[in-house]
Amino acid sequence: MMPGGLNGLSLANRAKLLRPSPKILYATAYSDLRAQVIENYGKVIKKPYPISELQSEIWHALAGEYDADPYDTVAEHNLIWVLVFILASTLIWVALGYITYQLFL
Repeated sequence: MMPGGLNGLSLANRAKLLRPSPKILYATAYSDLRAQVIENYGKVIKKPYPISELQSEIWHALAGEYDADPYDTVAEHNLIWVLVFILASTLIWVALGYITYQLFL
């Protein structure tokens, strides 16, 4: 959970306000949100998912297969941000693992 009662759907909506056509790939384990997300963003990945599925879905989203914005021509730019996000996420998980390891050593 994110602070302040923020969930993934509200975060996606906020991102859409900042940039009208973001590439959003939504993953959730909550079936009650699935219909609302599909209506707004077109694709939902069901958790848990294998990394190979996530990789494939990221490529499909960046290719524009889940949204129909003919004016968005910055897929390469988006790919860079996705890669930065994946790298940052990996570093955070490694750091959390190291801290947890040190706490229980």
